[in-house]
Amino acid sequence: MELLAPAGTMEALIAAVQNGADAVYLGARQLNARAGAGNFSRDELIDAVNYCHDRGAKVHVTVNIMVKDSEDPALQDVADQLAASGADAAIVQDIGAAQALRAMLPSLKLHASTQMAVHNPQGVRFAGQVGFDRVVLAREMTWAEISACRGEGLELEAFGHGALCVSCSGQCLMSSMIGGRSGNRGRCAQPCRLPYRLEGAVRTEGYLLSPKDLMALNDLKALQDAGVCSVKLEGRLKRPEYVAEVTRVYRAALDRLAAGDLSPAPAGDELALRQIFNRGGFTRGYGPGVHDKELMSPQKPNHMGVQVGAVRAGLTLRLTEDIIEADALALRDARGGEWPVNGFSASAGESVRARLPREAAPGMTLWRLVSEDQMARARQSVLGESRLTPVDMALTAHVGQPARLTVRGGVHTASAEGEPVEAAQSRGFDPARAQSQLKKTGGTVYAAREVALDADGDAFVPASALNALRRDALFALTEARRTAARGCEAAAADPGPIPDPDDEPPKGTLLRMQAGDPALLKKAADWGVDSLVFAPEDLTER
Repeated sequence: MELLAPAGTMEALIAAVQNGADAVYLGARQLNARAGAGNFSRDELIDAVNYCHDRGAKVHVTVNIMVKDSEDPALQDVADQLAASGADAAIVQDIGAAQALRAMLPSLKLHASTQMAVHNPQGVRFAGQVGFDRVVLAREMTWAEISACRGEGLELEAFGHGALCVSCSGQCLMSSMIGGRSGNRGRCAQPCRLPYRLEGAVRTEGYLLSPKDLMALNDLKALQDAGVCSVKLEGRLKRPEYVAEVTRVYRAALDRLAAGDLSPAPAGDELALRQIFNRGGFTRGYGPGVHDKELMSPQKPNHMGVQVGAVRAGLTLRLTEDIIEADALALRDARGGEWPVNGFSASAGESVRARLPREAAPGMTLWRLVSEDQMARARQSVLGESRLTPVDMALTAHVGQPARLTVRGGVHTASAEGEPVEAAQSRGFDPARAQSQLKKTGGTVYAAREVALDADGDAFVPASALNALRRDALFALTEARRTAARGCEAAAADPGPIPDPDDEPPKGTLLRMQAGDPALLKKAADWGVDSLVFAPEDLTER
């Protein structure tokens, strides 16, 4: 299965790719459902796609909001950015926008956003009929329901980790109704994360609408058996360290699954996920068929952290995990009160006296909100280059003819020519030295595998010439790979007006009727009205 990671910024994108993502999803500056993320300008999108393609990763661009008629120019601009960058797919919610993109970019892959709420075979079939290649399934489906969708000829993508929305497939109007910030326009204010009170026979208070985060780390085999081809990690609003850690853990789990290892994930991996972010623990989601109450985190709507100790008699701390001074710590009581604690270093099993807040009392628990060791590991993971493409090289060096280096990486081949080769005055051609020089690919995304040599014994090819040949040939190979990824560029060069699938030849004056009463609209249809608009009354307070 593909591992699809989030990228709200270029830093997060690099973290995802260097930690093993097969693909990333990100948004342009317009028309995407995470307006609060960093997102990508036109030039940044081109750089991002080049970075990913150079390392064998794909890029899916989100165009996943409802697009207004007035935003046709913005949609055309996004289409132009998709074409210029060579992005691999667009994730789309609006069916009209999908049809427009299909007309402008015929070769672009279209993925039906989870906000389309596709949740059964009929929905998958319909998505295929209107031009989608993949469906990002609703998160509220069981594994059996996912499996029922697998025979419709479309790829199936499912969320594997991250935040859940209290509303079905994120189609929530709560933020819009309360504060005028629509989640369907990428501006959700997350009112579900606020405290509420439930009146009734038993009065209940807490974060009653706040779901835990999903964790399918030990359910990847079930998703694979259900027909899922891509496991999606949520988190375009998360920091790069979060993306790095979550991607690393799921990359390792998918690699174990591919190797036939069906054992549960190591305890350290689940601990890493809890430490980087969790809301009162995790939920396995709807896949196994859980009760809704098991999905919720009424005690805390944001990061819970990991418990690392408890306060004992005499206000000593008994530690269950190693901690260091740079860790961010907090003390909590049973009623949800929380107080920061100054960092200190100690080992698991120790009983220590630390500077505790004056509210400290026996029975309270110590939590680590941020592990500096974990953050340092995440930052370290993006240094250097872990995604190297193996290449084979072939050098031709005959006296009197231009030196030539050909490189092959996968299905792509490129060459570079140098100056005519001169005859050696003293030492002849040294094969070992030439191979060693050509293999110095540091600072690139390539690793030399085989180096074939066809050279005269008296050929003189200085190290500077070999370096230039290697540099120019690898540059040409990179350009060939990038060009091959931009198959839809010509189609979007001049997209023209967005087509309306309902356009018909003019037939005189049309009669369109709008009403909030379905019975009246049915009568209007019998009366011969050309077009009907169902507009229910807006019952919100004025």
